[in-house]
Amino acid sequence: MKAAEQWLLLHDRFSTKVIQTPRELFEFYEKINCAEDSPTILQEYIAGDDWISHGYYNTEKNTYVTFTGRKLMAFPADAGSTALGVSVGNETLRCQSEKFLKAVAYSGITDMDWRKDERDGQYKILDCNPRVGQNFRMFENSAAIDVVRAQHLDLTGRCIDCAPMIDGRLFAVESFCLQALLRRPRRSTLKPDVGIYLRPGGRELAWWSSDDRLPFFMMSVRLLLRVLERVFPHLSRSSVKIP
Repeated sequence: MKAAEQWLLLHDRFSTKVIQTPRELFEFYEKINCAEDSPTILQEYIAGDDWISHGYYNTEKNTYVTFTGRKLMAFPADAGSTALGVSVGNETLRCQSEKFLKAVAYSGITDMDWRKDERDGQYKILDCNPRVGQNFRMFENSAAIDVVRAQHLDLTGRCIDCAPMIDGRLFAVESFCLQALLRRPRRSTLKPDVGIYLRPGGRELAWWSSDDRLPFFMMSVRLLLRVLERVFPHLSRSSVKIP
């Protein structure tokens, strides 16, 4: 490990952790007892802005529907799921995503995480999930097509209206946003340039809906139980069960 580099450690007990120095790495291994049979991955940490691409593809029909956006806040803060994001048209990233998926002849829905490397300005792929992402409703075009509707239309033999993507569509996972701000408020602060993306393009909340409030209520209960478990660690899971 070079002194000037940062590394990202992935561990099944601690999720992800940014390692700053070799000494910190050795101390972490001593803490978790590296002799235990637990998978651990150490990889280079790439500093830069987080980007997302979601899409639906059918290589047999040469059908490609791609959306792009920025991850504004993550939970956990270092390398977690999208807590707050916004749709932003990015032609470079769209072309790069489609080129990659065409090369492997992929068909279906994808959820891909990218990072724009601040050293060379290149987009580096961090994660590629061959499924619907939890933040897929961040993306929609002016014909009300998202990745799920695109797949349904294609598989039922209908045409997909490839209208322009809606920019500035804000998506928030309420529980993740709250936990990110409470746990690491400084690292959860939005970057100064974020405001230029927040045009009136609609808003989508992960849990709240005025015509169906039960999911938001259940999320709130689960979040409260997790807080209580941290504040009162003597409460066992047998007495307070978290769904």
